Amino acid sequence: MISKVALADNNASYMDTLEDVLNLTKKFKVVGKFTNGKELADFCSSKNCPDIVLSDIFLSELDGIEVMNKLSKSSKYQMPKFVIISASGKNDFIKNAVDAGAAYYLIKPIDNNIVVKRLLDVSENKFVSKFNLKEEEEDIQFYSAQAYEKHITKMLHEIGVPAHIKGYMYLREAIKMVAQDTNLLGAITKELYPELAVK
Repeated sequence: MISKVALADNNASYMDTLEDVLNLTKKFKVVGKFTNGKELADFCSSKNCPDIVLSDIFLSELDGIEVMNKLSKSSKYQMPKFVIISASGKNDFIKNAVDAGAAYYLIKPIDNNIVVKRLLDVSENKFVSKFNLKEEEEDIQFYSAQAYEKHITKMLHEIGVPAHIKGYMYLREAIKMVAQDTNLLGAITKELYPELAVK
């Protein structure tokens, strides 16, 4: 069975790329692309409602979280499953997205194959939410840190960085910090290094 997918992102060319990738799988059909959150919400409230929405948080008029909140309260049709994909890994965004009903929160940049895998999980109801909607914020932060560390360790291993070299732990910590706050990339010597030294 082919799942209908709506894409929402401020970057039209990125959506075009995702559409091409999804079409190649023969498992998904992109039925709409949006840069405007209100238009996305209206589309999802119509008979054309997709099965899955892959959306960034940052959209015009309504952001991705506002779209989910609006649909959960007013949609005439069954609310589609949402996968949020964003460059922001801030815990507040993750928590708010999950509270609003997101099945997954993916952080850019991310391999398109992983995006496809997560969408397949959602379409086949194989995903298991790692979050309880009533969890405290510190629990969300703990989960996020664990997820980052596992992914970072795997990534470092894949590019051939041995765990025993001097500075390995600092390198891993620096990557985790940047993943959580990409603004640090513009202030490596002024902010990242000093924060790393404290740790």
